[in-house]
Amino acid sequence: MVIWSHIRDALFELDALRRYRTLHRFTTIDWSLKKRDLVSNSYSQCRKYFGKEAAEGIYGETPLQTIESILRVIGVTEKDTFVDLGCGRGRLCFFVNALFGCTAKGIDLVPSYIREAKKHPVEGTEFYLDDYKNHLDQKAIYYWYVVTSNSSEFLNVVDLFCEGAIVITISERIEGWELLHTIPALYPWGETYAFVQRKQYGRAQQKKV
Repeated sequence: MVIWSHIRDALFELDALRRYRTLHRFTTIDWSLKKRDLVSNSYSQCRKYFGKEAAEGIYGETPLQTIESILRVIGVTEKDTFVDLGCGRGRLCFFVNALFGCTAKGIDLVPSYIREAKKHPVEGTEFYLDDYKNHLDQKAIYYWYVVTSNSSEFLNVVDLFCEGAIVITISERIEGWELLHTIPALYPWGETYAFVQRKQYGRAQQKKV
């Protein structure tokens, strides 16, 4: 299973090189991030910060093709703001900004990730070394990959989103919110669903997914 996941990840990357080769600004940054991985692997940085056991449940990069397919269904335009909660090195933010022309904002707790992202200043991208609970006050499109219904993180965060916020979750949806789309989503570890939901005005939220 692990070997197949690595093979699938490599296939995603090869396809991304072909598919997005005309996004010159992004591909330049992406190559820089990949070269940095040869010196200091991004998973190792996550493990060093959170510990090995926690890192295994936290770390993972979303294929570019997967986030594109989700955002195409949503209909993202240059007027939107995309927020990646737990952005890592900022790869998705750079990609979404280049592909859709929208503002992209990334938040993470790992200092080396944010330092690396900020080495590539691009208009329309912002990165913050902070707890993402402090950045949920926009009517933005949030990508919240690591969330499960029984996690204390979910219980502490879900009610902090501002009304009207659109949140993308993977494999589990937020009950009590308006479900906008259910989208098949492919990852190196397998196929699942992305749920696109909006926090409704004036409704109490249920603290479960």
